[in-house]
Amino acid sequence: MDMSRDPVVNVIYQGIKEPIVLCMQNNAERAALILLYASIDSLAKLGLPSDRESSTRNDYAAWCDKYLVFKSNCKVSGLEWYAARCGLLHNYTAESDLSNNGKVRMLSYYGDDNGSDIIYQPTESPDLVLVKTEKLIEAFYQALDSFVVDLYKNVDHSVIEKRFNKMFHLFTYE
Repeated sequence: MDMSRDPVVNVIYQGIKEPIVLCMQNNAERAALILLYASIDSLAKLGLPSDRESSTRNDYAAWCDKYLVFKSNCKVSGLEWYAARCGLLHNYTAESDLSNNGKVRMLSYYGDDNGSDIIYQPTESPDLVLVKTEKLIEAFYQALDSFVVDLYKNVDHSVIEKRFNKMFHLFTYE
């Protein structure tokens, strides 16, 4: 059975997850992070209640708070993930307006073999959290799977179908 026309398969798994996998396989971690953060924007909008069509940074932060979960003593808030997204997408840095104004900590990334998913040493750098790139991507994949299940439980199916139809799909021309 050809599932390529199924919106979840086409948009979410082939359009969002697979490009991130390709980036990671080709040592393009920063590109993977850009795709991840941009994808959360789309997912947050896709999961909006039926009576809303536009998403905000609060929706982005709420999506992260609900789905982007780490097994770590250091909690990263949805607003911090949003600020990390802004820093990377707009500035290609860890800095954002929110971090520059002291409203959130900056998030940066590392890829060594340290066992921690997240490193936070407030006595050394109270405004910086280091996130292991591979663990962030793993957490995002788990978030993606949980989100898809919740999406079909919580949002009217006709609304989901309408929203999916507006999103980019990849089909071969016949």
